[in-house]
Amino acid sequence: RPNFPQNEHRDVLALAFDILNVAQFISRRWRLNVMNPDEPSAENQPPVGLASLACLVCLAIIYLAARPFVMLIEVWWAECLVYSLVPITVTFIILHRSCWHRERAAVARTLSLFFFSCFIFVVVVFVIVATVVMASIYTGITRFHY
Repeated sequence: RPNFPQNEHRDVLALAFDILNVAQFISRRWRLNVMNPDEPSAENQPPVGLASLACLVCLAIIYLAARPFVMLIEVWWAECLVYSLVPITVTFIILHRSCWHRERAAVARTLSLFFFSCFIFVVVVFVIVATVVMASIYTGITRFHY
């Protein structure tokens, strides 16, 4: 178990809580209210784009901010858990506060939003990996082109 200086540990926790507060603010700001919840409309669609963008930004911030502390853990699955927990939570909060599937029972809605948040996280990670691979292929091809 690593020994963190007390102030640095508080800074990481404060950053995590600030990110969650920003996610709650964003979800309140863009909350979509519909007059008739049974009628499908464009306003009743889930804010998937906003949730995906928030997931991407949170993943980048958590990776950059928590990397020195996470490297001290030296357990690969715990590192993955730390990096994935906040982005999935932020994505879930944004989706949960939207008007998406309010007609479902609370447990079914919560589980579906949790799995959809995990799916969004996997897609974001896939897009990051694909972008890095394509950029490395592009730089490898153009490096030898005279």
